[in-house]
Amino acid sequence: MKIRRIYLMGIVLFVFVAGLITFIIVSRESYIRSGFKKPNILLITVCSLRQDHLGYYGYSRLTTPNIDKLAQTSTLFTNCYTHIPWTIPAIKALMTGNYPLPSLNAGKETTLAEILRSIGYVSFGVVGTFVDVSDFNTGFNGFWGPRNLETSKDMNTVRADVIANKAIEILASKEIKDIPIFLWVFFKDPHWPYLPPEPYRELFLNDSLYYNQFQQLKINDNFHDSLGGIGEARLKDADNKFITNKAYYISQYDAEVFYMDTNIGKILKYIKTTGHFNDWLIILISDHGESLGEDEYFFDHGYEISEGSVKVPFIIKFPKQNKGVLRDEFVSICDIYYTIVDLLGFKKFVIPSNSYGKSLLSKNNWVKIFKKRNRVIMLNNSPYHEKEKEKLFGCVWNRYKLIWNLTNNEKKLYSLAGQETLVGKYNKSKKWFIDKMSRFIMNFFIGKDEIQFGNIEQLKSLGYIQ
Repeated sequence: MKIRRIYLMGIVLFVFVAGLITFIIVSRESYIRSGFKKPNILLITVCSLRQDHLGYYGYSRLTTPNIDKLAQTSTLFTNCYTHIPWTIPAIKALMTGNYPLPSLNAGKETTLAEILRSIGYVSFGVVGTFVDVSDFNTGFNGFWGPRNLETSKDMNTVRADVIANKAIEILASKEIKDIPIFLWVFFKDPHWPYLPPEPYRELFLNDSLYYNQFQQLKINDNFHDSLGGIGEARLKDADNKFITNKAYYISQYDAEVFYMDTNIGKILKYIKTTGHFNDWLIILISDHGESLGEDEYFFDHGYEISEGSVKVPFIIKFPKQNKGVLRDEFVSICDIYYTIVDLLGFKKFVIPSNSYGKSLLSKNNWVKIFKKRNRVIMLNNSPYHEKEKEKLFGCVWNRYKLIWNLTNNEKKLYSLAGQETLVGKYNKSKKWFIDKMSRFIMNFFIGKDEIQFGNIEQLKSLGYIQ
């Protein structure tokens, strides 16, 4: 009798759980299919924007009032990573959902703009740097960049106000009034050299943070070298002498962030005037961060894979969302592609089993009954970087990061609890952990054209390759 009762209870529990899962799936599908209107999509990418220099992420300077206001009614991800801190591969990951190494993704990759255009969107791109040379302009009905927009003196950068004005001009066009829009705007500010226009330059000079960051740095003789001193980001004062104060450079970086945020605010304000702001899907992310002295790497990106270079701000305002949500799971820049496709409910664009990106519309958005798996985020410094001296690979897992310098076979383990800190002494459990993370790196990158690991048989004998 007792066994029969347990058996019946098991059946009831099974039916309940199955019904609950079915309800979750059906509810989600009905949301997508029952009169679901394709939302307009605004994708904002910002070059070289560190996560920890935004107000809503806890920065003490008021650098991003408009982004902070957007975040109040959006989903904010606190642990989002780019994979390579360099623009071209980072935008490749964002636009294709794949890890940005050529050998990992042989053949033609379908971009986000191409998919959206194929399902009825009219797509526009307004970008502040030359990403159009890398096939990221495919799939757009209209695309504007340094070739056809007003540029700054270096002829390579379109300033933030030009980007914002062009974006508003597109949004104001009557020709696209009743058609779903995908608009990609890419701000190059605050990429070095940190030269915000007036009156922004004086904004953060001589505040309390400025005095705390005061440090005299050297100017490197090699213009292209940012290790140990100031390289390409060097600036001169009114007397034509190089500025060596670290605090000054950070103040100008922050001023560029504020200038960029002001122009994002113009775009968001215009969308609000249409009365349809809550119907938009709005995504903000940076392609990579910027090193402001971590590991003695100053005012540059691409070489080091410290948190300042690879941990990026990521905010999504879903249609009809009016309440802020914080999510702390580890996510990737690749996830944007699949999240948009999943939100639109187009099953023919199924996520391949070998893809790196994942949809962020998981079942955990509705019911917290499944334990989240710890996701491993893979990293490497830029194979495209002209200043590259050493090959660095890494992975983030369980609030730790392992950086493996393949040039000298040095491994460094960092704790990511709070500030990124080097774990100086390894005990037995940490040694096991380092070996496990090393195997992640080896199994992910082995055999790729960009990486030569040496004697494969020896690596197998050490257990690094499965």
